[in-house]
Amino acid sequence: MKIYTESSQNQSSKFQPRFSLARVNTKRRCPECGKPNGCMVADDRTLCIRKPSDKPVRGGLGGWWHYRFTDSPLPKFAPPKPTSKSVNVPDVEHVDGVLTMLVRKCLVLSEPHKKSLLARGLSDAEIERCGYRSTPSPIFADRVARELSVYGLEGVPGFFKRGSEWRMKDSGPGIFVPVRDEHLRIVGLQIRRDEGEPRYIWFSSSNYPHGTSSGAPIHCSRPYMLHNTNEVLITEGALKSDVTSFLLDAPIIAAAGVSNFGQDFATNLKAKFPNIKTCIIAFDSDWRIKLPVKTALERLMRNLSGVGFRVKVRTWPPHMGKGIDDYLLALDSSQTNEVAA
Repeated sequence: MKIYTESSQNQSSKFQPRFSLARVNTKRRCPECGKPNGCMVADDRTLCIRKPSDKPVRGGLGGWWHYRFTDSPLPKFAPPKPTSKSVNVPDVEHVDGVLTMLVRKCLVLSEPHKKSLLARGLSDAEIERCGYRSTPSPIFADRVARELSVYGLEGVPGFFKRGSEWRMKDSGPGIFVPVRDEHLRIVGLQIRRDEGEPRYIWFSSSNYPHGTSSGAPIHCSRPYMLHNTNEVLITEGALKSDVTSFLLDAPIIAAAGVSNFGQDFATNLKAKFPNIKTCIIAFDSDWRIKLPVKTALERLMRNLSGVGFRVKVRTWPPHMGKGIDDYLLALDSSQTNEVAA
């Protein structure tokens, strides 16, 4: 089976799941003790030298491990107090804190929504790790906004003021899909609506009093793998990215749509992950017949190759699925492993 339009003879050290620890600092404090020194963090765990847990660090390093999204589904994180920053310049850490509290402590995932995610190929554990939740009813949404308002909702997409009270934007029934950056911080929420077009919309409160636009942030699935691989797969859609990442056990980068890769995407990718040499683009299989999608694909290829990346396009027979996630789900396990190898 031909997987790429272009093949490579030397493709070692691909998709190697590892983690790397970095020391905390004043900009990225320890999420467990809040101190800016002594502790170390990775995107899925923390080595805290002050706060004990039932997992002491071995090897003479000292301290205790604290795992995120696995041992503790509710992160021990208190968002910072509101600041005087302009609503047009949201604080990434603050947005992450509030939205993490929203999906981890305030909302639940309905059984129908959970079944639909399982049908896409995700596991129970992966669904919880990613933090998918069902959107609340309008009445419950107002209650959630009141509970979260103590942390400060200025600059947080999806929230706005009506009079003196904070409200949560009602976007109808659907699934909240957390969009995460390279540090696994939630930088926005997409909503997969149960009905209507477009199927995916942003949880945004632009054009509302004290509201904030979500923007169109890039999503990273398993970003802690990006520092230890020489290639990355690029696709469209956060949920599709998460499913593909789970099925391949590989890091994936995605934009909300094919036209949402900005002009600086390639430059930023090169600067953040210098070990990456090859970018594999996996847009929906209908790019061959949809001119706007094909044009966006060619533009992304030019931008990536223009900063020195080797660019390949992953293809598959159209009858085996529209998206890369559909294609992988149609394969048996041995063939899926072959795709990831």
